[in-house]
Amino acid sequence: MRAAIFIVLLLLAVVPAAPVAAEDQPDAEQALSLIRSWVSGRYDNSRQAELDLASSAVPDDKKHRLMHQLFVPVAVEVPAIPGYLVFQQSSVDGSEDPETIIRVGLLQFLVGEGGVIRQRELNFRDLDAFKNAHRNPERLRHVTLDQVRFDPGCDFLLRLSPSRTEISGPMLPGKCRFFSQGLNKELIADDAVTIRPDEYWFLGRFVDETGVVLWGNASDEPVKMVRLPAGATAQ
Repeated sequence: MRAAIFIVLLLLAVVPAAPVAAEDQPDAEQALSLIRSWVSGRYDNSRQAELDLASSAVPDDKKHRLMHQLFVPVAVEVPAIPGYLVFQQSSVDGSEDPETIIRVGLLQFLVGEGGVIRQRELNFRDLDAFKNAHRNPERLRHVTLDQVRFDPGCDFLLRLSPSRTEISGPMLPGKCRFFSQGLNKELIADDAVTIRPDEYWFLGRFVDETGVVLWGNASDEPVKMVRLPAGATAQ
């Protein structure tokens, strides 16, 4: 009897994960194809930030601050990290001056079940070592998961819209949390992403258990990043 049970357990252990349902595969693959063509370039939300700053009707806690983002598809295979990868880099002024760069990482896009694309953020532990890595993609070829910070609870679940004009979805509800020593509170991520041909939007804020915004913009309007024309400089 024990031998039979062992054999059953062994067989179960080697059963592969369930594949994406055939009827959902076209949507997932089309979404990934669109992400490949849409998420690339230099972005900022300068127009949104300027309008908020100029408006006396927008409370200070709902004014969007100016943000800059660079997305560059990874041009080499990274064997240790599956999926489609995009190098991302944030700076305070939109330049590639190492002194102004505040975040560097990878966006990992994985085809999930039910036509969903999982977007995961992998942030480099050693920021300085990977600043401007897009200039020399070979620096990324041997990156391992030990070199990045990530939390699967902070994944975004993205779906292609019926009109095929955008890909959007929320972060896993209530799963992305961390304890703030400064606030002496647990913060819960409240986030969602919308990807369009020339835009990348995200909500990007943290709330407490009651929904009060503790970090980020208090409005429900996302940060609306727009791709800059090729060769354009940061504003």
